[in-house]
Amino acid sequence: MITHSISLDVRKSPSGIPPQTIVRVGDVGTQVIEARLTRDGEQYSPDGASARLDILHADGSWARCEAKVDGDRLSCTLPPAAVSVPGLCRLAYFVIVWGPDKEESTEGFQLWVLGAVDPSGAEAKAYDDQLTRLYARWSEYEAEARLSEGARASAEEERASAEGQRASAEEARAAGESARAKAEEARSSAESGRLEAERSRASAEEERAVSESSRRKSESARASAEEARASAERSRASEFSEMRESAQEAAEAATRAAAEADEAAGTASAAATGALEAAEAATAAAGMVSQDRTIFLSYETVGDVDYLTLTDESED
Repeated sequence: MITHSISLDVRKSPSGIPPQTIVRVGDVGTQVIEARLTRDGEQYSPDGASARLDILHADGSWARCEAKVDGDRLSCTLPPAAVSVPGLCRLAYFVIVWGPDKEESTEGFQLWVLGAVDPSGAEAKAYDDQLTRLYARWSEYEAEARLSEGARASAEEERASAEGQRASAEEARAAGESARAKAEEARSSAESGRLEAERSRASAEEERAVSESSRRKSESARASAEEARASAERSRASEFSEMRESAQEAAEAATRAAAEADEAAGTASAAATGALEAAEAATAAAGMVSQDRTIFLSYETVGDVDYLTLTDESED
């Protein structure tokens, strides 16, 4: 590599001698133009920008070559388009690109492209043997290149086939992974369903136990009620029997009382008759007693016999 170092200012000036660089037609990939940037004589670093080298050849054709930015230096390795036309280039300068619509150029420099031997003309005899050997060697290179290209194409086919197999295997793996994920999802769903069913079964079992407990309580309450009913029935029957016996006893007592009342009524009637007779006798006796006497009539019952007694309690 040959580096041509120059200094360029972004402040263009019509005066002054531009720097000069000389190359030759065919110097491809070996010539590097490195420009140190200044602005008004001060060091200038276009950080964050890109750059290129614009060339207008002597025949009016042009070339744009990619350049690199390194601090305050721009460098460009000349490609074939930059050294294809002999003569003094009409224009040669670097362009600093800040964006799609923002560019900044440097002052120009002289780029001389020297001519080279044109192999399209008549060949010299002294050069014929060398050129023949060169052609022969070139033919060998082409044969080797064809063999290498065939091997490369075969290897590329094998690589493509292997890549296809790898892609197929990857697809199969992805399908298997998808199937595994779906199976896992189904298993998880089934497990969730099993857990839910187990919870439902446990809940139903609890409800059944509660129902069974309620049934046992109801059965116990029914048995208690049945026992209470039977006890009440027995009590009612016992009370009815006692009431019947009491009623019978009361009826017998009433019968006896009625008989006694009838007997007492007969006795009272007889006593009334006796009293009436005694009253009549007393009236009769009163006619035989003096008026200054006081006679008391008393009625007395001894046992089952009624007595009527007249008593004189007058003072003699």
